[in-house]
Amino acid sequence: MKHTEDRCIHAPLPDFALGTFSLGKRGPKLYYRQGEDYEEILNNNREYLARMGAAPEELVTVNQKHTARVYAVTDETGGGSDAAAVNVSGKTTAPGENICDLKRERIPETDGLVTNIPGKVLGVYVADCSAVFLADPVSRSVGLCHAGRKGALSRICRETVRQMQENFGAEPVNIHAWISPCICSSCYEIGPEVVEEVRQLWGDKADRVLLRNPETGRMHFDLKKANRMVLEEAGLKASNIIAAPECTCCSRDVFYSYRGDGGIISEMAAYLMIKK
Repeated sequence: MKHTEDRCIHAPLPDFALGTFSLGKRGPKLYYRQGEDYEEILNNNREYLARMGAAPEELVTVNQKHTARVYAVTDETGGGSDAAAVNVSGKTTAPGENICDLKRERIPETDGLVTNIPGKVLGVYVADCSAVFLADPVSRSVGLCHAGRKGALSRICRETVRQMQENFGAEPVNIHAWISPCICSSCYEIGPEVVEEVRQLWGDKADRVLLRNPETGRMHFDLKKANRMVLEEAGLKASNIIAAPECTCCSRDVFYSYRGDGGIISEMAAYLMIKK
């Protein structure tokens, strides 16, 4: 993927949408952690979003908890996968309202966002997990979700597509998807308890995302393939799904990696908007 002077990767999406994935250690620090300088990170976001043609008050974030919940950002009210998301609708939807929430406090326990409002910026943050960008040029709606192993197994990509359908009339066959850089299967070794979880949740399909290392005999998980499978289950054309080739753990000189860095140092920002 092309690394731009903005120090990000531009998601290959239909032209009405703009998606970016920050270059982590080689890009601006956009992810806020408690105890860090909030104003500095807000200023970084202000400059980064300005290059996207957006303002920080248009950024919508969520308190990510590896769920399959998706929040709909609409003209008047918020909606979503369940009551937990719907109950905060009054706090986050009016265009122009100052909802920049880098502390990710206003929308609890949610890992996906959808909208059809031009200029509204959807944001999730990842460090080994996938950020999955969705864009439908026909309904002119977009979706973005945080899809790590737990999100993939609970099919958050499918729920994000469903919310685009339900709220904006999107048709899966028209939706284009980009799966961001994430940890590759070679780096993603898992233990027997996770193997059992995958088999219980995915049944016969588990063997398509579980790989055995022939040298060590240990099991690995293919996150990109898992999210691709869920997107195809949701009705997307295989030809409309692109996965970034980069591995965040292999390329930890560029990206933040939970496994490669021995814990969370910071995370990459995935931002998606409909151009005004």
